[in-house]
Order: sequence, then structure tokens, then C-alpha cells
Amino acid sequence: MDCDIYVQRDRNPSLLDYVYNDLTTGNVAHLRVDDAGSATWYIGIFGYATCEYTMQVFDSVSCPGGCGTHGTCNTNGRCICNNGWVGANCETQSGTFTNGNTLIGQRVAPGEWKYYSIVVQRTSQLNVIVKETESTGLLWVFVSAGQYPTLSSHEEDSTDTATSIHRISLEFTTPRSDTQYFVGVYGSPFSQRDTEFSISIYYAPF
Repeated sequence: MDCDIYVQRDRNPSLLDYVYNDLTTGNVAHLRVDDAGSATWYIGIFGYATCEYTMQVFDSVSCPGGCGTHGTCNTNGRCICNNGWVGANCETQSGTFTNGNTLIGQRVAPGEWKYYSIVVQRTSQLNVIVKETESTGLLWVFVSAGQYPTLSSHEEDSTDTATSIHRISLEFTTPRSDTQYFVGVYGSPFSQRDTEFSISIYYAPF
């Protein structure tokens, strides 16, 4: 190919002034700008001989915060979190339960999630109890199998604003084994402060 590509930030590039370039002699040239930010990028095509070309320019969405140290960014701009981590930037650690365990002194901020998981064995029933320590109706609780629940995607929920104790009981017509369930505790966006709570997860036989 008789066309060379030069790219510069915020000004026209030249043969000596550029950030990226591609001098390939093949028929197709690819040039990638990482961390483009909010700058304006200028592309220059230099023909050291007569050349005809077509050019395509596209951008991809970056993941928020680069997914931190607990995930990787996919081509759709979404963080794929490592096991045990959740959130848009994989910033939230998920607690793992054993049968009958209770955690106290848990806190969640308004509009944020706390996630917990448990793997059930040979059971026909799973129970979740979340107790608000000093408030009433400021927590919403959601349960899903195999994936973290969201406000719009979950199997069961408890969003009663008139109680401080949230109970969810899942009954299975066919006993479940080696199935992971995720519990999401969501802080009400109408709260003015963090909400403290305890959470118990257990399945029968206990």
C-alpha cells in the first residue's frame, strides 16, 4: 500500500509530529488509539506515491475505571468481574455463606448493593432473613439462581416498606443440589444515610 497513516492529538499530524503511525506495506492497515479520552484526534494520510483508499473510523466504549483489579473490560464496554466481585467497576465484594450462617453489622448506602451467595445441597427450601437494625423499610432484598439479581431481573423479592424484617422463602418441587443462589440487598434510594442490617441464609435440612 502506498499510503501511510499518521495520528496526532488536538492538531494535524506530520511525518515528524505524531502520536501513532502505521507504515505497513500491506493492502490493509489497522491503527488503534488506546485511552483516547475527550481529545480531538487528527488523522493524516501521506501518499509517497499515488494511492487510493477507503477509511473507517470507529470508537469503542471504555469500561468505568477500567474494571479496577477485579475484572476485565469486554468489547461492549462492560466489566466482566472475577468470581466474588460485582458492580459496574467490579468494586463490590460478594460474601459467601455456609448453611445457617448469620452476618451482623452489615451496611449498605442508599442506591447501592450488597451481594451474598450460597451453594445449596439436596434441599427443597431456601430461606433468607434480613433484619434492619435501626430502621424500617429501607432495604429491598432480591434472590436469583446462578446470577446476581438486579431491580428488574430476579426470582423473588421483599420490598415491603412497612417492615424491618425481610423474609424470602424459595420452595423447590425437585430438590436442588450444587446450585448457587445470590442474594442482593439494595439500599433504598429514599434513605438519607447508610442502613445497617443482619442477614441469615439457610436451607433445609439444616
